[in-house]
Amino acid sequence: YLDDIRQAHDYLEIMVLNKEGKVILAQGDKLSLQDNDIKMVSEAIRFKKPLFQDVYKDTGRKGQSLGFDMVVPLTIREGRDPRVIAALFIMVDINHYLLADGLSWPFETKSAENLLVRREGDDVVFLSDLRFRENAAQTLRFPINEENLLAAIAAQGFVGIKEGRDYRGVNVLAATREIEGTDWMLITKMDTEEIYAGITRLVYEISLIVLLFLLLIVFIVWMRSVQSKLREKTLLEEKEKLILETKFNYLRKYANDIILILDPAGMIMDANDKAHEYY
Repeated sequence: YLDDIRQAHDYLEIMVLNKEGKVILAQGDKLSLQDNDIKMVSEAIRFKKPLFQDVYKDTGRKGQSLGFDMVVPLTIREGRDPRVIAALFIMVDINHYLLADGLSWPFETKSAENLLVRREGDDVVFLSDLRFRENAAQTLRFPINEENLLAAIAAQGFVGIKEGRDYRGVNVLAATREIEGTDWMLITKMDTEEIYAGITRLVYEISLIVLLFLLLIVFIVWMRSVQSKLREKTLLEEKEKLILETKFNYLRKYANDIILILDPAGMIMDANDKAHEYY
């Protein structure tokens, strides 16, 4: 069950310790506890509340470059006050858990990035590895009053969506929020050029569809106009034909001359009244 929890949340290590800080169960990379870890476990058990260790780097823990640890006391309630019976110790790789799996992008992107920052005095410090700059975690910093720098704005407590510059000096659109229980700020950003390129492409595609729709309407109107003119022409020709036939029948019937209609072989096909009287 413990390993199921570790795999479900992709923790590096998860341990159960007794009240004396002795490891009872462990699942993961089998990493050993350090002195500061044991101290944090003791404090969490003493104060009966979850604690976490600040971001650390280059600890030599089996390839882990950036992470943090959490301790959660396990309690049972006896009367009014809970009693601690054990503690849960969790080791987390920030880049893999919080920034990668926790906020993965549902589509391919050339510039999108998730990162952690916080304020340290008059500076804003980048806590996580960066996509476009190597070895920046906990070393890259800017003045907190850097104009239009989104990391500095976020480190001062801004939560929401804002356009500004990133650590490269590139214009980006970002969403920022606090990580509860810490002084960290999470920034999710993407270059405005990539965002607007998608919008421009969408506008172009919509405009093309609208244009094709308008052309289709024009074509339908033109076709109906042509069909209407053809119908009018046909009706006029039929009317003229009917008039001619009426006139011809009248002349044939009442003419004083003999009128015979012959076929190509010379056989009589029809004759007027005068012909009937004469023959």
